[in-house]
Amino acid sequence: MRTAYNATRTVLGFAFVVLPYTVAACVYLMVATRFGSAARQTDLWGRGWGQVFILCSGAKVTIEGLENVDRSRSYVCVSNHLSNLDAPYHLGLMPVGVRFLAKKELYKIPLFGSTLRAVGMVETDRRAHSPEALRVLNDRVSYVISIGRSLMIYPEGTRSHDGELQAFKKGAFRIAVHNQMPLLPIAIAGTNKVWPHGEKWWRGGQTKMVFHSPIETAGMEEENIEPLLEQVHEIIGETYERIRREV
Repeated sequence: MRTAYNATRTVLGFAFVVLPYTVAACVYLMVATRFGSAARQTDLWGRGWGQVFILCSGAKVTIEGLENVDRSRSYVCVSNHLSNLDAPYHLGLMPVGVRFLAKKELYKIPLFGSTLRAVGMVETDRRAHSPEALRVLNDRVSYVISIGRSLMIYPEGTRSHDGELQAFKKGAFRIAVHNQMPLLPIAIAGTNKVWPHGEKWWRGGQTKMVFHSPIETAGMEEENIEPLLEQVHEIIGETYERIRREV
């Protein structure tokens, strides 16, 4: 009975709420960005898109640490990654406007990919390490800063299949140091229970997100990247171990 309920909720929610909203948002933003950055419109539509996912998936949300976030600043936001729900979850709940570091494969999706590029999401190819690729990446990050938005990155690089925190890659920390942006560590728990890896149906359930105090990178250089990575991994890891038991 529970599986039938979850299947019905997922099919109806996706077909009649998520998909129409996604198409409407993409069409609107593709038009709006022809007349400027449409940063505020992107934030509003993105937040609405995330809230739609949260509502339809049955996720119940608890948030800690909002007092640590200065809404007037641009951050490199880093979070653990548990589920396909994480991106809409963060879009719907972040107290600052964010643009994601998104893998290039997403840009191949008709309409959706074009919209990602138009609104300033940062396209990345994890296999490209040339100086030119790094320059292009930093140009895109500079644009995000110029419109007063933050960059959201999952430093594990992919979802955790077993719910355990994985090793972090250096990219997010290199971006923060190179652009002298403060790092905002975020821990989440429960999204993998709401939408487990490999599961077709949304299950609903408790989730929790914790914002930590930002870490300033002003004055840091290349040799600070590895210690910074280890510091943030420890911060997120300790909090994740706590909150995963609470949801």
